[in-house]
Amino acid sequence: MKFFIGSDRKNIENVDYVARILKENGWEHTYDWTINIKDYNIKLDSKEKQKKVAMSAYEGIKNADVVILLFPGGKGTHVELGISIALNKNIEVWTSDESIYEFNQNTSSFYWTDYVKHNRVNIEKFVSKLLNNY
Repeated sequence: MKFFIGSDRKNIENVDYVARILKENGWEHTYDWTINIKDYNIKLDSKEKQKKVAMSAYEGIKNADVVILLFPGGKGTHVELGISIALNKNIEVWTSDESIYEFNQNTSSFYWTDYVKHNRVNIEKFVSKLLNNY
């Protein structure tokens, strides 16, 4: 199974956890954007570098069987959600902030499309669900 994880850099610990468990179970990570944060030698200080990261993420989503979004997310996470919907991907959303599902300024209409599956369990149960359902 091939996967892509989108999230905000504030969630890097959860991103690492989910990716590690999935890879230990034979899943293939199509693109790990966190390397740009962890490797301090990589400076995203030019249009060309930003474009390379964006295109790598796009290809990662395109090649994934399932797109995993860990919320709260940033601007990029929401772009990844849009790309995933446009490409008819299986989208699994997990959040530690249930307020995104309230019908106010914290939600997005796109969270409610048929492509998006909401997960309201702890992160360990979420990963277990992924392993059992795909």
